[in-house]
Amino acid sequence: MNVLLITTDQHRADSIGAYGSPVCQTPNLDRLAAAGTRFDACRTQHPFCQPSRATILTGQYPSTHGVVFNGYDLPEEAAAQSVATYFAQAGWATGFMGKAHFASTYPYFPTGALESVAGSALMPEGWTGPYFGFDFVQLVLFGHAMRLTPMQGLFSWCFGPAPMGLHYGRWLYRDGPDKGNERMRLMQPEAAGAEWDHTQTWTSALPEEDHPTTWIADRAVEWLRGRAGEDRPFFGWVSFTDPTTRWTRPNRGDGCTTPTTSPRCCPCATRASSSASRSSTGSGRWATGAGASSGPTPAAACCRPPSWRP
Repeated sequence: MNVLLITTDQHRADSIGAYGSPVCQTPNLDRLAAAGTRFDACRTQHPFCQPSRATILTGQYPSTHGVVFNGYDLPEEAAAQSVATYFAQAGWATGFMGKAHFASTYPYFPTGALESVAGSALMPEGWTGPYFGFDFVQLVLFGHAMRLTPMQGLFSWCFGPAPMGLHYGRWLYRDGPDKGNERMRLMQPEAAGAEWDHTQTWTSALPEEDHPTTWIADRAVEWLRGRAGEDRPFFGWVSFTDPTTRWTRPNRGDGCTTPTTSPRCCPCATRASSSASRSSTGSGRWATGAGASSGPTPAAACCRPPSWRP
């Protein structure tokens, strides 16, 4: 038996169709829910990112593993209690692709940890693990679209310039500083004709193949294909950085460049029937994995500019 854990960042259950969202269109997640088991009483052990991830990794309460808030690093000795360590000891291949956040990007005090900005620059070229029990890793540092400011030298630091930014940051700068800097510019809303306003929502002008979501998926597919010829099972954790703020939809060449001005381009717009059955037992269209019905609904509040009205 193989185990593939897929996580998304800052993704509430009520923004998933299978859990009754009348706005957000999540057909792939709905399909998984329809074909498997949907939990209604599952709760995170902490509302913040780092403690939650440490709990997933170790199976311990934050009061036990010590990561009680963002900014506290998971101790290195916690690798002994990592679920990946237990799988590896049992003979399974282990891999992690995406945002780990087992250490702080911007720690309260300098730590030199791999997932800090300073520590990411010290990652040896070609290094792919081990890390907290995972034999193979491809990491994104922090993972959220950062505002480029003069005080930061017009860099986000967590996405580069190389050698900072871990594997994804170095991917962005794979063909030199000029092209890497251009990719950083394309991440900003102005490159898409949008503004950095309270909605923090736009379609990224960055080519889709360079978007962090695409990069993580591609690295995961590569790793999974590499397991095909092995005679041992695998445990993989694919950790997407989206859909957390900022909501920067990948540019798919479909004409949607400023999602805040059109419900059609809104990253969480949907075509949903208000009469669809969404009971707690999973009956109705969500249980069967049926597609969305016709008739667009208004864009979600997170996608509306101040002047937009339904």
